[in-house]
Amino acid sequence: MSFLAVTLVLSILVPLILHIRRAKPAWMFASVAAVFLLLGGGYFALWKIAPGFAASVTLPSSGSDRAYHDTYYVVANFGLVFAFGYVPLIIAALLALQARLNVLTFPSLTRWLFWPSMALYYTPLGTSVYLERHMARRYVEYDESIRRLELIAGTSALISGVAIAILAALFSWGMVEWFRRRRGV
Repeated sequence: MSFLAVTLVLSILVPLILHIRRAKPAWMFASVAAVFLLLGGGYFALWKIAPGFAASVTLPSSGSDRAYHDTYYVVANFGLVFAFGYVPLIIAALLALQARLNVLTFPSLTRWLFWPSMALYYTPLGTSVYLERHMARRYVEYDESIRRLELIAGTSALISGVAIAILAALFSWGMVEWFRRRRGV
């Protein structure tokens, strides 16, 4: 099983277990962030830094893969690998703030909105796992399945955007209620 497939399975399995155990919504988002950040960090260390370090120790004059271990390439990949963990971490922090202030308006709805909001995350991972096995070598060899993947990706982006907009509305509603209670209105 590939590294992307492991990430996909864990990023679905861990929140599913938390959902079944009726964990707080912040923990579900934090679990996805942790999976992406920990596995992304492991991927980055094992496949991006370690080969460059080993090549520089054993073959100091090798210039064939110098571009892949250049500072700009490494920093760009670092951001790309960890980018999937940032958004769930921010959402988890906002939900934890609401829970701490006791203004989380609909916790069960928020827990159910987790799944469509993460559709945007699961689609590229699933697509990457699929393309590892079925990637065409030339553009003319792309068949109808690639077009279907693009349609699925666009639909999941729409679903995820609507779910995140609903989460933002619920967060705003809760914070407005907190400010009203604080002012005594």
